[in-house]
Amino acid sequence: MVNNIYRGLGAPQHSLLPITSPFYLSPEAGLKIYNYNLLY
Repeated sequence: MVNNIYRGLGAPQHSLLPITSPFYLSPEAGLKIYNYNLLY
């Protein structure tokens, strides 16, 4: 979806906060993310 809509310029976001926010926590920094499959 990211590649089709944003032509490879976007990235999946796992938080409601934008990456530019000082309160953003990335998955590498410890944010717990859940794997999901949109086909089910």
